[in-house]
Amino acid sequence: MDPTWSHETVSMVKKLGGKALFIETDIRKEAQVERAVDQTVKVFGRIDILVNNAGIARTAKIIETSETLWDDIIDTNLKGAFLMSKHVIPHFIRANRGVIINTASDAGIVGFANLGAYCASKGGLIQLTRALAIEYGDHNIRVNAVAPTSTLHTRMLDRLLNAAPDRDKLHKALADSHPLKRLGTAEEIAELMLYLAGDRSAYVTGAVFSIDGGITAACPVASF
Repeated sequence: MDPTWSHETVSMVKKLGGKALFIETDIRKEAQVERAVDQTVKVFGRIDILVNNAGIARTAKIIETSETLWDDIIDTNLKGAFLMSKHVIPHFIRANRGVIINTASDAGIVGFANLGAYCASKGGLIQLTRALAIEYGDHNIRVNAVAPTSTLHTRMLDRLLNAAPDRDKLHKALADSHPLKRLGTAEEIAELMLYLAGDRSAYVTGAVFSIDGGITAACPVASF
């Protein structure tokens, strides 16, 4: 995460009258995760909601994927969510309530060429979501996943588009591959997360919500 962007977010929250804290953390490292969770509890007194949103994607055929690249993607997208959940859940258990929202992907539901490591990480995250929901439901802890497609106003999509020979052509091709013929926005994803974080979804756990313009319903073959 870019510290500059993070500090801007903290500033925006404070201007709206909220309280915010930014703790730079490598979620692949357990000691750093534990420190971040402890600091958060120290400042706010408790944790109510955990959103595991950090993720990276790189395009490469499997035979061209280095061990280092594989480890980077799996460690960030899957191990990071495991470590954050591991250290937040004890606080949820003590409170007898809590919500975890994992950002999965359509690539965790259907396969995409040249995204083998990414597909594996997001598929694993979906299964982790289900396992956690089963293990901790008796503590009133709800765990769900959202599975977006390529989403506007995100750095991951911007990186993909900027690397293309023709940005506009790729954007149109991606949009046209969806039944709704457009890409979703970060704000639309956030609305679903807001629902899952609140009491209106009090009986929802272990679920995976596709928010993808219908692309996984259509199951097109895609390459990047």
